[in-house]
Parts: sequence; C-alpha cells; structure tokens
Amino acid sequence: MALTRSITSLITDGRDYATKEFLTLSPETWASEHMASRYGHTHLPTDHEDSFANLCFEFLKEEYRSLRSWFTDDGKFSPLLQSKFMTTRLSGPVGNGIGWDFMPNGDPEPRMLQFKGTLISAQRSAELIPPASRNSGNMQFGGIVKIVRSAYTARAELHSWRQQSSDNGLKCSGAEMSRRWVAFRTYTFLITMGAEPVWAWEASRCKAIFGMVDEDKATY
Repeated sequence: MALTRSITSLITDGRDYATKEFLTLSPETWASEHMASRYGHTHLPTDHEDSFANLCFEFLKEEYRSLRSWFTDDGKFSPLLQSKFMTTRLSGPVGNGIGWDFMPNGDPEPRMLQFKGTLISAQRSAELIPPASRNSGNMQFGGIVKIVRSAYTARAELHSWRQQSSDNGLKCSGAEMSRRWVAFRTYTFLITMGAEPVWAWEASRCKAIFGMVDEDKATY
C-alpha cells in the first residue's frame, strides 16, 4: 500500500506536538483520507453496516479518536499514553481480523494493509456481480472466494494462536483454532456479500471443519 510513514510522523510536527492539520480533522475526514492512502479504496454511501469496507472505515474513525488521546491537554505528544494504548491494541482476541495498521515501533504493518486492501477489493468485485449470481454457478464469484480465504489465512498468521480447552476437557490446538477462524470469517464475508448460505457454508470450508448445520430442520 502507499502508506510508508510511521504513525507518529503522521500526527506530530517533529517537536513532539500535534500538527494543526491533525487537530483540525474530523474522524470522518481522517478515515476517508486513510481509506485511500492505506487501502487504495474509498468509502461509499452504499456500503452497508456489516460490509468489510464499512468496518474498515469505522475502525479508522475510532483510530483517530484514539490517536487524539495520545496528547496532553497542551497538545504535547505523550509516549506514556501511546505505550498504554499500544499494549492494549496489540494484544487480545483477533475478533473480525480488522486490527491495528502499525507495528510496535510505529511503522506501517504491510501485511495488515494488504489484508484490508485485498478484502475491500474483493467486496468491490463481488458488488459488480448480480446478487442472484453470487453462487457456485458463477466462476468470477468462485474466484473471489479463493481470494477471501487466502486473505484471511494470511491475516491469521499475524495472530498468536493458543491452545484452548473446554469444560469437558477437550482441547483445540492453536493451529486448529486458526483454521476454524479462517473458515468462519470467510463464511461471514460471503454472507455479507449476499451469497447463498448453503453454498457459502461449504465453499468457506465450514462444513468440512464444523460439520452440517440444522436450522429450522433445513440441514446444510
């Protein structure tokens, strides 16, 4: 992606104070500018609430609010406040995969930028396909599925997966947790794009990993 500057150089003036440009931005303006500079895409009014592009846009809005908290009341950058934020941001569950775009030293994390840019591109490509054709019969949509799975697989490599144990003593390795996450996130992405649920469950490999699902006596 085009972003090459560290996060601190984007918001400070070289004297450890916030730039006037940064302070006068709104969260929406920050998000719009960085959607383009980081991921090569724009946020569209038609992006529905759960779409990947909109989730990235909302993440950037929240990012701007968080960055404002790195400064003291007089506008001076505080490494302590930054460190406190980063400790929390770079740990914890993977969630939907839309994470912090920078490494611990503040430089851009190219793998995260690539992940987001790839999936926004996949969303835009899928939107060009008529809703009724977003299924196994459309070769283009089938190709998008492979791109989505690959993107989530690459994203999973950024996370530290730990073995999980259930109350009944069953254990699931970190590698298996990663595999399950990739499948389920791929399925969720396809569903948000209007894919047929039965096909999406199988195409995402959820059926192979989790098995068949009974919903109102309809099995898929």
